[in-house]
Amino acid sequence: MKKVAIVSAMDEETEYIHQYITDRPGWNKTEENTYTNDEKQLQLFVKVLGVGKVNAAFQTADVVNQYHPDLLVNIGVSGGLAQNVKRGTVAIGKSYVQTDFKPFIKENLPVIKDTSEWIVSGLEKAAQEKNYDYLTGKLATGDFFLHDENERASIIKDFNPISFDMETAAIAQVATAKDTEFAAIRIFSDLANEDATIIAKHEIDTEEEKEIRHKLNTKPTELLVSFLEAI
Repeated sequence: MKKVAIVSAMDEETEYIHQYITDRPGWNKTEENTYTNDEKQLQLFVKVLGVGKVNAAFQTADVVNQYHPDLLVNIGVSGGLAQNVKRGTVAIGKSYVQTDFKPFIKENLPVIKDTSEWIVSGLEKAAQEKNYDYLTGKLATGDFFLHDENERASIIKDFNPISFDMETAAIAQVATAKDTEFAAIRIFSDLANEDATIIAKHEIDTEEEKEIRHKLNTKPTELLVSFLEAI
């Protein structure tokens, strides 16, 4: 049975999984945050890590050590950095970079493997079948909320990523160190610009924005489950 660990920074990013899996034929809840599909020979374990690279790294290490997944998948929201994108576009990770880790000696840069091509192509196929607006590319990570236009432009110039968030590359680094297959599916909740702070404040203050965020967070779950069931 293939074991898959699904991790996120916040509860809102994985809460839909529990509803979606419970209502889906063939799936059964076997333990807290654990689901199995005997026909597909799949077992899913869901874990919220916390926000930021430190939480992401040490919690991911715990997940790998305790659960021993065959595949580790990070899902959640992010800021879009690619040209002509919009809220709701799905970002499928292929490579990963930490934008705020800048050692003096080049050899001290973290080793982060790309996601395996079979995983990337499988996720792309699932996105196409669901008619999702998606991009595949490099996902950037830093321990800060990106909203400054100048900093945004600098990150695009230096790293050419399609999105930015606060955890993915740290999770990918631990997966690499633990020799565990890794994938990431992020959805653009904002465009990592000046409007991002307005959107974030509205998410806290208004029910309308909370509902928008909930709808956004359904896509990574549905995309991932479709991919896993097709393996």
